[in-house]
Amino acid sequence: MEIAIITPNRLEAEGLRHLIRRIVDDDTTMRFFDSYGALMDDTSEMYDWYFVNPQTYALYNPFFQKFRKRCVLLIQGSSTVMIPEGTNYIDTMQSREKIGRALKKLVGDEINDETTNTSQLRKRELQAKRTAQWDTHLDLSQRELEVLRLVVLGYINKEIADKLSISLTTVITHRKHITEKLGIKSVSGLAVYAIMNGIVSADEV
Repeated sequence: MEIAIITPNRLEAEGLRHLIRRIVDDDTTMRFFDSYGALMDDTSEMYDWYFVNPQTYALYNPFFQKFRKRCVLLIQGSSTVMIPEGTNYIDTMQSREKIGRALKKLVGDEINDETTNTSQLRKRELQAKRTAQWDTHLDLSQRELEVLRLVVLGYINKEIADKLSISLTTVITHRKHITEKLGIKSVSGLAVYAIMNGIVSADEV
């Protein structure tokens, strides 16, 4: 098994490497990359698992989306970033024991795959269903998606109203619904969400 750890935080990477080593076999190879560029200089698509910090995942989402089921976000506190349903993640602020259990649940399933094909297939089918549910963007309407996109692109409420030919009050109402549905209040948080879910590209923001 090949594992890539992509984070600028060397200490975080070393701690994660140590915990993973405790649950994988001796044939597993782990490589540390301090940036997306460093990963691209390697054979970037060869890995079975990508452990990556949320900022890198968001900025280079088109690449990581291809391997979404094999990506694990390295978050620092579950309330600091909006995590799409069906996305693997590990909270690095938790205790070593909890991180270890989370790793075993993720990577351990891969190790036992040869002897539990039927069980693993069911898990993958469930994950696919969850991903499909996430693709509805938490039931945001088409108009709300349009408003969200424009907000992330830096338009103010009046400009959004003019661009979509709706009233200023309607824009404010849509923004309120978006915040309630996603649980995200800041524009920066909405930007991360929009990039991670393909509503905008990192180049547009």
